Amino acid sequence: MSSDMDEIVQEFLVESYEALDRLDGDLLTLERDPNSPDVLASIFRVMHTIKGTCGFLGFQKLERVAHAAESLLGALRDGTLAVTPPGYCTHASSALRSSSWPGPGTVVSSITCW
Repeated sequence: MSSDMDEIVQEFLVESYEALDRLDGDLLTLERDPNSPDVLASIFRVMHTIKGTCGFLGFQKLERVAHAAESLLGALRDGTLAVTPPGYCTHASSALRSSSWPGPGTVVSSITCW
């Protein structure tokens, strides 16, 4: 993998971890106010961004996790599914943060093997 691609992936990882930190806060807020369209929209945007970037970078497994979470969030947002604590959303955040998800400084090629 080229040095430019390594840099792009490193930036993606840093930004994704920051986004997941915001997502965790939003999930706590959603537990307190399960009908908040603003919180659901914020969570949806995080997953949508992660999904899109994973697709662009070719991280198919992570893209599938984010896509599943995005689909679930779409159903929550549209009212076809109700938020029930602890909720399914935390599973997506956990999956993206799992030990299988390499953090900054990890060899980039390991992402494609996840």
